[in-house]
Amino acid sequence: MAVTFSLTAAAANTTANAKPKVIRACVAKKGGNVRIIKKGHCKRSERTVTWNQVGVKGPSGQSATPAAALPGQKGDTGATGAQGAQGLKGDTGATGPAGPTGPIGPSGATGAKGDAGATGPAGPAGVVTLYNSTTPQGVFSQAFNGPQITEFGNAVNLASNPTGAALDTATVTMTNFGSTAFSTPITVTLYNIGQGGVVGSPLASLSQSVSVPAAVVTTAGHASFTATFDFSSRDIVLPNTVVYGITLDQLATDCTNTGDCGNDPNPVGSLNVALSPNVSSGTNVYPGAIYVSSRLAATDSALSASLPGCPGTPTGVLTTFQGIPGCNAAGYGDQNVEGGGTGPTPDFLGVDTTPSVKLTTVG
Repeated sequence: MAVTFSLTAAAANTTANAKPKVIRACVAKKGGNVRIIKKGHCKRSERTVTWNQVGVKGPSGQSATPAAALPGQKGDTGATGAQGAQGLKGDTGATGPAGPTGPIGPSGATGAKGDAGATGPAGPAGVVTLYNSTTPQGVFSQAFNGPQITEFGNAVNLASNPTGAALDTATVTMTNFGSTAFSTPITVTLYNIGQGGVVGSPLASLSQSVSVPAAVVTTAGHASFTATFDFSSRDIVLPNTVVYGITLDQLATDCTNTGDCGNDPNPVGSLNVALSPNVSSGTNVYPGAIYVSSRLAATDSALSASLPGCPGTPTGVLTTFQGIPGCNAAGYGDQNVEGGGTGPTPDFLGVDTTPSVKLTTVG
C-alpha cells in the first residue's frame, strides 16, 4: 500500500513541479526489503521505485469552529425591558361568532300616541231583518190537508229599510206530524197589496224542494224545522207593505187533480205551517186576519175552524187567495193545537197568532 501511494504521489508531484526532488529505492522482489540508492541501478532481483521528497499539497481543510461560537447553556431570564413605542394598527380581524342572547331588558316607557290610521275598507254588508214572526218551537200550527188549503199567508208592514236593499231570504217555520221523512216542493210568493187589503200583482215567487224530517215520538208528536228560500239573485226591493203566501205544491196539485185533498195519502198531508204569537220586527197589517185560498167554502166546518169567524167573512169557496177579516186581537184560531186540543183559541196568550215567517235583506 505504501509503494502504491508513493507512485501516485510522485506522479502528482511531477505534474506540479518542474524539478522535483525524487527519492530512489530498490525493493526486493522476494521479501519486500527496501534500500535507498542515490546512484546506480537496482539488481535484477529488485524493483526500482521512486517518490517525491515533498508530497503534493492537499486541499484546504474546513475552518474549525471557535469555541466561543458554540451555543452555551441557556442563561437566566433577563429583566423586563422598557415598553417599546406603540406599533401601527393591525388589520381588522374576522368577525367572531355571535354570543348568546342576553336576558330581556325592562320595558321602556310608553311612547306617544301615533296618528290615526287611514279608514279601512267597508266591511261586508250585514243582515237586516225586515219582518220576523218566527218562534223557536211553535205551540200551534196550521194544517193544509183537512181544510184543503192551497195557499196560506198574511199581510205585513216591513221594518225600516233605509238603504233600499233587495230581498235576501224568506224563512218559514214548519211542523211535520207524520212518521215519514220526505222531500216536497214548496213555493213562497210575495205580492203587492191593494186598497182594502186586496192581494195585488206578484213581486217575486220561488219554488224549491224542502227536506222534511220525520215526527219525533214525544208528547207533541211532531218535528219542527225551518225552510229558507234564497231570493238574493232576484234583486227585488220590496215596498213597505206586502202580502206573502205559502203553497205546498204537491198538496195543491192533488187538490186540483182529485177535487178533494182533505185526506191526501201523500206524506205532504201531514205538513203544517207553524204559528207564532210574537212579531219582533215589522207588524201585521190586520191583526187577527189571515190570507188563504182553499177548495172549500168559508162556511165548511173543515175550513171554518181555521178562520177568524168574524163578520165580513166570504161565504163562497175561497178559490182566490184573499184576506179573511179578523175581529179580535186574541187570534184567528187554528185547527191544530200542538199537544192536544182543536178549534178556535181566543185565549191564546191574548195576542194575534200569525204564520211563523222571517224576511231579511242585506244592508
